[in-house]
Amino acid sequence: MFSDIVPVMSPSKVLATMGLGRHEELLAVTRPSFERYAVLHGYDLRIPETDPAPERKHKHWSKVAFINQLLPTCDLLVWIDADAAIVDPSVDIATALPRRRFLGLVEHHYDGQCVPNTGVMVVRSGRRGRRFFEEMWDMTQYLETRWHDNAAVLEMFGYEFDPEATPMYCRPGRSTPWLRRTQFLGNEWNSLPQDMAAAPRIFHVTGAYPFEERVERLRAALS
Repeated sequence: MFSDIVPVMSPSKVLATMGLGRHEELLAVTRPSFERYAVLHGYDLRIPETDPAPERKHKHWSKVAFINQLLPTCDLLVWIDADAAIVDPSVDIATALPRRRFLGLVEHHYDGQCVPNTGVMVVRSGRRGRRFFEEMWDMTQYLETRWHDNAAVLEMFGYEFDPEATPMYCRPGRSTPWLRRTQFLGNEWNSLPQDMAAAPRIFHVTGAYPFEERVERLRAALS
């Protein structure tokens, strides 16, 4: 009598990160925080054992390749860079993404700039999410720039920016369909030393800092 009943499956959620080359040392510090978060909120933690994009010199693009591999396998994907640590795991970041948005990330505000940051992203899988990251992968004009995948996202969002400028230049420009379907999250979800939240949930130390300082800052944040 139960043969016609289709079981209700819980939405599949993936938490992904990557530590290639020297970033293995960063991941060794932050990985336990990812493992705890995955168990607490029902994520499948995925970390590649080999480089998903060995053909591309700069490993920022390996992140994009890995996301493209994972999106067809899940309903929702959370990406966190290896140099970011989950310091407050009490809330699932998925709850911060409204139903009508496919992408959530933080836009940072410092030094007079407005900078969306791809170091932490929550992505609703589906046609739109998959097309977004496929389009990002194809933006090869940014392969050799300083901002790599982040520069590709800025163009897709219609921002005015110069990835080679010193000091940096990045500000909103024209609105695009991609931007209108994106939710900017509170900076507690990607809290930088330059744009620190009052109560961080994820603490991120980017390549703007010397490598050993990044390691020590992350260790201190998790201690």
